[in-house]
Amino acid sequence: MKPKRYIVEGILAILIVLTAGDIISNLTVHSAFSKSYYYSDDSNIGMGERMTVKAQTPKVLLVNKEHALPADYVPENLVMPDVVFAANTADERRKMESQAAEALEELFAAGQQDGVQLVGVSGFRSYSTQSSLYYRSIRRNGYNYASVYSARPGKSEHQTGLAIDVSCAEIGYELYSRFAQTKEGIWLAEHCEEYGFIIRYPEGKTDITGYAYEPWHIRYVGTAVAQYLRAHDMTLDEYSGAMPYESYYGLKEESAEATTENPAQSVTEAATESTNGRPETVTTQAAADAATEAPATTEQFQEEDYAAEEQIVE
Repeated sequence: MKPKRYIVEGILAILIVLTAGDIISNLTVHSAFSKSYYYSDDSNIGMGERMTVKAQTPKVLLVNKEHALPADYVPENLVMPDVVFAANTADERRKMESQAAEALEELFAAGQQDGVQLVGVSGFRSYSTQSSLYYRSIRRNGYNYASVYSARPGKSEHQTGLAIDVSCAEIGYELYSRFAQTKEGIWLAEHCEEYGFIIRYPEGKTDITGYAYEPWHIRYVGTAVAQYLRAHDMTLDEYSGAMPYESYYGLKEESAEATTENPAQSVTEAATESTNGRPETVTTQAAADAATEAPATTEQFQEEDYAAEEQIVE
């Protein structure tokens, strides 16, 4: 009888060890987000895993036309990523939030291994810098153009330190729509989410994002969210974990900032701003021009885009 009891006890002991090992293995593997979870056709992910990851819903800072940052907002941990920048990029715009900067270094290094050379053009931009760009764009190109190619001050992702414009040598390190057809642009669109970045303003999504297609503008959201958005063809504006400044930082919600839709009034506002990098004077005629001026063609806008504005502020 004793040998039989020993056999049974031995089998039970083996089962306990195997079960414990499986539990520990699962805890280890799934303590972080699974990189492949977000692809809907991934047969290696079980239903239990999907539910676990979905329940976490990582929060992401949302900045868009409806949600602004305070004028004095500056990320505390700005650093200069060790990547190649365009020669005329100002020091301010060579900076990014530290986690985003680290991810950018990995992204650029991976691209280089695949034979593409990405170049940074514009990372962090302060409120005052964005103000100068925005109102200058209105005076040069008209309000309709500025409204889809340039963010109002406080409503630019660049102020978060999590976004950066990139380019390549083939187009002279400028920010043109044809960047999407370069080998760098193609590679970036295919691989950026692997390193936590998204093309923030995708083609055909202007009605959602409020901005025209910008294949050069990437935003760091982390690999989990980036792959989720890609798998579901979603913009950051549609993501349930995207939060405005007050919610993201756990502050009291305040009434939304009133936006001015009148072009002439927008330009007049620029004239009354203080002189910390913003236009000092705008004539009544300039305000009228901004309200009525229209671009020659949409393609012309796509070709000029930020490029002219970047050179002004550099």
